[in-house]
Amino acid sequence: MKYITDCLYYKNKPIYSTYIYSETSRKGAIVYKGAEIETTGTFSISQKENRLIAGNYNNIAIIDLELASVPHTIYDNKIINYNHVEYEGTIYSVGLGCYTEINTKTGDITWHQYFCNGEKCIHDILSVAVDKQYIYIGCDIGCLSYIDRSTHSVLETYSFSGGITWLCVLSTANGHSYSGLEVGTYTGEYAIISERKILLQKNTGSIIWRIHRVEIEGAVYNVIAQSYDGIGIYTEDLILIKHIPTTDLVYTIEIDMDRRKLLGYNYYTGEVQSTDLFSIK
Repeated sequence: MKYITDCLYYKNKPIYSTYIYSETSRKGAIVYKGAEIETTGTFSISQKENRLIAGNYNNIAIIDLELASVPHTIYDNKIINYNHVEYEGTIYSVGLGCYTEINTKTGDITWHQYFCNGEKCIHDILSVAVDKQYIYIGCDIGCLSYIDRSTHSVLETYSFSGGITWLCVLSTANGHSYSGLEVGTYTGEYAIISERKILLQKNTGSIIWRIHRVEIEGAVYNVIAQSYDGIGIYTEDLILIKHIPTTDLVYTIEIDMDRRKLLGYNYYTGEVQSTDLFSIK
C-alpha cells in the first residue's frame, strides 16, 4: 500500500492512514480491516479505546472503530493538522505557524498564533506534546517552546539546528527509563529534557520522524522511522543497533508482535522494509 503516513493497532489489527498530494487536490484515507474511510488527507492518527482521532488537511475527524464506516464527528479547524495530541478532553493540533485547541465536550475550536524566537511563526509546525502544565511545540526552524497551557504564554524556548519533527512526554510511571520531554529533529538531534535540564543528548545523523518503542525479551528498543534514511533500531539510550536502508522515505513503522515483524512502509512505492523483531539484538 502506498502513501502511508501513520500506523497503529486496535484489537490486534493494523490501522493505516494515507495522504496523497497533487497540485489540484489533497486526499487520503483511514484503512482498517480492509475498509477505507475517505479523508481530506491524513497526517497522523491516535487512538483511545474504540475512538480514533485523525489529523487531516483542514479538519480533525473522530471515528468509532466499532462502526468504522464514516467519521461520526468532524471538527473543521481549517489548519493543516500535521500532528495532534489529546489531553483531558482537548485536542491540540498544529499547522502552518499556528495551533488549535478543540474542546471535545463543547465542540469549541480556538485558534492560536505561535511565536518562535519572539516573532510570529511562518513555518510548518510538525510536532506537539502536552502535559498538565505545558503545551510543547517545535517548528521547522528548530525552535522548541514551552507554552503555558492556561495562558498560552511562551515561558521558555530551546534552539536546535534542525526542524523539530518529534515530541513526546515520557514518564517512568508508564515504563520509560526517563521522565521528561523527548525531542527529535530533521538533522538527527535527540534530547530528553526534564525540569528544564537536558538529561540525554545524542545525534543520530538521520531524520527522527517517529519513534516506536518495542520490548523484546525484557529489553526495550527505540525503533525510529527516519524518512529517506530508512529505519534505525536503537537502545533506550539511543545507541545504534541496526540500520535498515531504504530507497524511498519511511514515515511510520508497524510493529507486528504476532508475526514477530517490524515493517517499514515506503511512502511513494509502497515497498515494505521488513525485519525479524527477535533478530535485532
